[in-house]
Amino acid sequence: MNTASGAAAEIVCTDHGFEAKVTKSGKDSWLVQPAYKPLKLENGVNYKLEFDVTADQDIYFSFAFQQDYGSYQGYYSKTAKAETVSFIAK
Repeated sequence: MNTASGAAAEIVCTDHGFEAKVTKSGKDSWLVQPAYKPLKLENGVNYKLEFDVTADQDIYFSFAFQQDYGSYQGYYSKTAKAETVSFIAK
Protein backbone atom coordinates (compact mmCIF):
# COMPACT_ATOMS: atom_id res chain seq x y z
CA MET A 1 0.00 0.00 0.00
CA ASN A 2 1.28 3.44 -0.90
CA THR A 3 0.88 5.82 2.05
CA ALA A 4 2.73 8.79 0.55
CA SER A 5 -0.51 10.46 -0.58
CA GLY A 6 -2.55 9.97 2.58
CA ALA A 7 -3.92 6.44 2.22
CA ALA A 8 -4.34 4.37 5.37
CA ALA A 9 -5.49 0.74 5.66
CA GLU A 10 -4.84 -2.51 7.46
CA ILE A 11 -4.62 -5.60 5.27
CA VAL A 12 -4.61 -9.00 6.99
CA CYS A 13 -4.71 -12.60 5.75
CA THR A 14 -7.77 -14.69 6.65
CA ASP A 15 -8.74 -18.34 6.16
CA HIS A 16 -10.48 -17.43 2.89
CA GLY A 17 -8.18 -14.74 1.48
CA PHE A 18 -7.63 -11.29 2.94
CA GLU A 19 -9.44 -8.44 4.62
CA ALA A 20 -8.64 -4.78 3.98
CA LYS A 21 -9.90 -2.18 6.44
CA VAL A 22 -9.51 1.16 4.70
CA THR A 23 -9.64 4.22 6.93
CA LYS A 24 -8.44 6.76 4.33
CA SER A 25 -8.42 6.16 0.58
CA GLY A 26 -5.87 8.86 -0.24
CA LYS A 27 -5.96 11.14 -3.28
CA ASP A 28 -5.66 8.40 -5.94
CA SER A 29 -7.95 5.39 -6.35
CA TRP A 30 -5.02 2.96 -6.70
CA LEU A 31 -3.29 3.76 -3.40
CA VAL A 32 -4.87 0.90 -1.41
CA GLN A 33 -4.14 -2.25 -3.40
CA PRO A 34 -3.68 -5.76 -2.09
CA ALA A 35 -1.57 -7.95 -4.36
CA TYR A 36 -1.12 -11.70 -4.59
CA LYS A 37 2.30 -12.85 -5.77
CA PRO A 38 3.13 -14.99 -7.58
CA LEU A 39 -0.03 -15.42 -9.61
CA LYS A 40 0.44 -17.00 -13.00
CA LEU A 41 -2.48 -16.82 -15.45
CA GLU A 42 -2.90 -19.31 -18.26
CA ASN A 43 -4.16 -18.39 -21.71
CA GLY A 44 -7.60 -19.81 -22.55
CA VAL A 45 -8.65 -20.31 -18.91
CA ASN A 46 -11.53 -18.42 -17.23
CA TYR A 47 -10.94 -17.06 -13.74
CA LYS A 48 -13.65 -16.03 -11.30
CA LEU A 49 -12.95 -13.47 -8.59
CA GLU A 50 -15.63 -12.74 -6.02
CA PHE A 51 -15.49 -10.49 -2.98
CA ASP A 52 -17.66 -8.48 -0.59
CA VAL A 53 -17.30 -4.77 0.04
CA THR A 54 -18.97 -3.25 3.08
CA ALA A 55 -18.94 0.32 4.34
CA ASP A 56 -20.60 2.37 7.04
CA GLN A 57 -21.98 4.71 4.33
CA ASP A 58 -22.96 4.46 0.65
CA ILE A 59 -19.75 4.45 -1.36
CA TYR A 60 -18.50 3.62 -4.82
CA PHE A 61 -15.07 2.10 -5.24
CA SER A 62 -12.83 1.17 -8.14
CA PHE A 63 -10.98 -2.09 -8.57
CA ALA A 64 -8.75 -3.59 -11.19
CA PHE A 65 -7.27 -6.97 -12.04
CA GLN A 66 -3.88 -6.20 -13.56
CA GLN A 67 -0.15 -6.80 -13.61
CA ASP A 68 1.82 -5.46 -10.66
CA TYR A 69 4.96 -4.65 -12.66
CA GLY A 70 6.24 -3.38 -16.00
CA SER A 71 3.45 -1.90 -18.11
CA TYR A 72 0.78 -2.72 -15.44
CA GLN A 73 -1.32 -4.35 -18.16
CA GLY A 74 -4.96 -4.31 -17.14
CA TYR A 75 -7.26 -7.29 -17.62
CA TYR A 76 -10.43 -5.95 -15.98
CA SER A 77 -11.49 -2.81 -14.11
CA LYS A 78 -14.77 -1.47 -12.82
CA THR A 79 -16.30 1.10 -10.49
CA ALA A 80 -19.06 -0.38 -8.34
CA LYS A 81 -21.24 0.31 -5.32
CA ALA A 82 -20.26 -1.40 -2.06
CA GLU A 83 -21.78 -4.90 -2.32
CA THR A 84 -20.84 -8.41 -3.39
CA VAL A 85 -18.83 -8.15 -6.58
CA SER A 86 -18.31 -11.02 -8.98
CA PHE A 87 -16.68 -11.10 -12.39
CA ILE A 88 -15.10 -13.62 -14.72
CA ALA A 89 -11.80 -12.68 -16.31
CA LYS A 90 -11.29 -14.33 -19.70
